[in-house]
Amino acid sequence: NAYGMITPKSDEMVRVYQDYIVAGGTLDIGPVHCDIGKYQSGEYKARAMKISYPELMTLAGELEGSKEPSPEQIVTLVDFYADLLYSFETSPVEFDGLNCAGSEDDMNFEMSMGKVTMGAMGNGIYPAISANDIAVKVSGKENGEVTLGNFTFKEIDFNPTVEAYNQIEDITAVDEDWFKANFRSFIPAFAGLSIDNFYADVPDDKNGDQRVVVEMESFDVSLADYVNGIPSKISLSSSGVQADIPENPSEDGLKQLRAMGLDRLNVGYELTLGWDEAAQAIDIARLMFTGDQLGTIDISGYLVGASEELFATDPQVAMIAAMGLGVKELDIEMDNEGFLDIVLAQVAAEQGAPVEAFQTQLSAMANGMIVGLLGGVDQAVDLGSAVSGFVGGENKYIGIAITSKSETGVGMPQIMALQADPTKALDYVDIETNTQ
Repeated sequence: NAYGMITPKSDEMVRVYQDYIVAGGTLDIGPVHCDIGKYQSGEYKARAMKISYPELMTLAGELEGSKEPSPEQIVTLVDFYADLLYSFETSPVEFDGLNCAGSEDDMNFEMSMGKVTMGAMGNGIYPAISANDIAVKVSGKENGEVTLGNFTFKEIDFNPTVEAYNQIEDITAVDEDWFKANFRSFIPAFAGLSIDNFYADVPDDKNGDQRVVVEMESFDVSLADYVNGIPSKISLSSSGVQADIPENPSEDGLKQLRAMGLDRLNVGYELTLGWDEAAQAIDIARLMFTGDQLGTIDISGYLVGASEELFATDPQVAMIAAMGLGVKELDIEMDNEGFLDIVLAQVAAEQGAPVEAFQTQLSAMANGMIVGLLGGVDQAVDLGSAVSGFVGGENKYIGIAITSKSETGVGMPQIMALQADPTKALDYVDIETNTQ
């Protein structure tokens, strides 16, 4: 009855099985031997499909014999898959992992995977899947190793997709133009993915006998609160991204890193922002880049005037809404531990000037330009002095806080006016600076 093969059909969920367990086993494929761990799950429920499997098989036969499916056949097929997402409920699943090993042509191969978990499935949700302790190792005439502490593919919510499909009144009216205008409504809400403790040590095909050694402590993509197919809350981050710098690099930037005594990069970044519907604002909590022996650039801000039209499916409406955004707050912090020296050295080389002379000249120019453009008021003098000291190397840290004097923020009209007369900037904002 749960699969619609018995009449009368019932919409009630029924238990198909309880506590499903597979003890594991072994598998041999040619020279490879695998030990497979235990697989177990809890309760599985299902209800009768609106379109039974026999009806689906009949439809499949009709589609195979026809050159082009009819609108009715397409509707039946899509209805089946839309209903399938809600026709069953599963309990979380656990798999104890596997170990495989083999050898061939003087090459030894090992692959292992630890515990794998999958969340409960049903009600339009495709659950998160997490795999732990993944390792692949090859030894012999060519050798390499890749390991991964954890990989998690976060859940996908297909409810927005099914809801958009159910709102179609006439499927025969759906054409290419309609789909272009409405396709974003069908985008499911994907929560993201994450990676922890990635390591790779493999041959470098481009540099002879050198090797590529890469590490990454963490990488995460988190997406939430979708509006018309666009996540209104976004978090992207990565830490401990490490890679060797070649001994004789061809890129100028890598050469400068080598000249500074760096033989390995260790960097990270973070982007976190969210739309506050009630406040009609976008909070840029952090836009940060950091590097070991390079320094940190950390930016945060608050944008006002962010209406729901910002997520409109019509590109012109979305663009007009974006032009209505205003910057209420903008905070910039820079901590120089080497990145500024790299930039100055590269620009000085392009100008054909000694680095120290170029740095002194640029420092004085920055001070004079800022004071000249903003006028000789205290805020302009403080900003000019702070930027000059940072560029000149006297200060390793600079913080600049910009706050709009208007509740509507600094928008496109003000920015266009500043292009004609930059001295008006302090009419729109307050600027505070501090250095260390």
